[in-house]
Amino acid sequence: MASSPSTLPSPSTDHISIINNAFGIPFNLGLSTPYGNQFVDLTGANPNGTGTGVLKQTIATKVGHKYTLAFALGINSVFGIGFNPPTTTVTAGGTTQDFTFSPTFTPGINETKWGGFTLDFVANGSTSDISFAVNNPLTDFVGLDNVSVTKVPEPSAVLGLGVLGLSAFSLRKRIKANPSNKKTD
Repeated sequence: MASSPSTLPSPSTDHISIINNAFGIPFNLGLSTPYGNQFVDLTGANPNGTGTGVLKQTIATKVGHKYTLAFALGINSVFGIGFNPPTTTVTAGGTTQDFTFSPTFTPGINETKWGGFTLDFVANGSTSDISFAVNNPLTDFVGLDNVSVTKVPEPSAVLGLGVLGLSAFSLRKRIKANPSNKKTD
């Protein structure tokens, strides 16, 4: 999520599956991702769907720092809608929010659509739990992909860069306005 997979601890999972883009080809399931070759199905790729998959990972954070969790949810026109648009509950560092993705599909076409979402959170410890849970037992597919966590720059750092840039611009403007300030060789 936050760095390369080799440096992250293994996530804990319950009723999920890792899906390769090729998975849909021999079975004509139409499950695919635009973000690479694999994604997570939070329902476990079960044709009858449990609709209750959970993926959880603990990441290193700094207390009091603000972070943005970005991710994509995918829904398939055949396997993902069920009777209601599925809701995915996302938790990061103690902040919880429900996300419902309900794209419009072309009738009769088997397709997977993806939508991007973000959740801001403030770390309340040296580690923060990130979790994704699907809470709709009538759903056969909810894809998760393109997950990242980024630290939001502190306002003082952004303000400092802005003041520095404004000062440099002002100095340059004064030099142009008063040619006698320029050095000569």
